[in-house]
Amino acid sequence: MEVQLFARHAKGVELTREGETIFPYIQQALGCIDKAEQLLQELKQLEGGRVTIGGSDSTFKYFVLPSIQRFQARYPNIHIRLQHGSTPQITEKLDNSSIDFGFVHLPVQARHVEIQPFLTISSLFVVGEQNRELAGRPLLLEEVLDYPLITFSESSSSTQFLQRLFERQGLHVQPDIEVGSVELLIECVKLGMGVAFVTKDFVLRELKKGELIPLEMKEPIEQRTIGIVKGAAVIVSC
Repeated sequence: MEVQLFARHAKGVELTREGETIFPYIQQALGCIDKAEQLLQELKQLEGGRVTIGGSDSTFKYFVLPSIQRFQARYPNIHIRLQHGSTPQITEKLDNSSIDFGFVHLPVQARHVEIQPFLTISSLFVVGEQNRELAGRPLLLEEVLDYPLITFSESSSSTQFLQRLFERQGLHVQPDIEVGSVELLIECVKLGMGVAFVTKDFVLRELKKGELIPLEMKEPIEQRTIGIVKGAAVIVSC
């Protein structure tokens, strides 16, 4: 069925009654298109928009926040949101588009994502003053098992890496104390509660002050890589 939207007169063109009825909807649609074009242009020029980043608390604190601070100083109109999570949680958030990109420990099993190495980190075993007798000579991994082992949760990438390290030597590791933060791990070690496996960058201050003592191992501990996993989604809603 044809509907006349405009009426022509000698003085020009005007909307018919039907045209006046649907005009607000057409105006709203055109406004949405204009809004989308403006948003895309702002994002292109980094003049506006929002970015959501995923990562662990320790990764943010020790590696990422300085970069975010510099980015905010340069692009103050970009709103940044941080979402906490372990490596498996971050890849899941990326899959459901709740974050734009994330920082994870490599390797990861994730499909349809772009993975880019970010930085390389070193890990080590540390003890407190009460267990100083372990320092000063190269140790076998099996000697570490004679002491309570302090790690993060079983699902953490650090603990999984530690388990693989022991498995290559035919050893089974069962952590005695599991903690949820670097700060708590440091306190447990300082109190002499056992041996901890931790990223070196997380405890540089304590190592320098002598509050934590690094252990020398006979078996080499390979470095690990933190990577950036990226998704691709820009959603405009009206």
